Amino acid sequence: MAQAPNLYTVTVTIANGASLSGQADVNGANLVAILMPAAWTAAGLTFQGSLDGTNFANVFDSIGAEVSIPSAAATASQMILIPAGAFDGMQSIKLRSGTSGSAVNQGAAATLTLQLRRYY
Repeated sequence: MAQAPNLYTVTVTIANGASLSGQADVNGANLVAILMPAAWTAAGLTFQGSLDGTNFANVFDSIGAEVSIPSAAATASQMILIPAGAFDGMQSIKLRSGTSGSAVNQGAAATLTLQLRRYY
């Protein structure tokens, strides 16, 4: 079955011994789900975002909390649904295992699949 025309996937990899993925160019599309890899060193997820695809900053909500997915949800081979609009307007994102203050290095390369929705 073909994917809906406004849905597409991209992948990012967190290298073995690292905690931050390469960038995913989302071009203003909305992140709707993350498929976790089978090989995942236990950790929650946090994010870096960019408005221009070059300059990245840690992502916080309007009350000052780092945007995160707890380790109970970010487990191996699990699909995580993202609230609508959580990443609207970003040009690019990076995913981090752990938090900005306490990153968790992965014990093997971990490729995460991101489901994105374009709005026409």
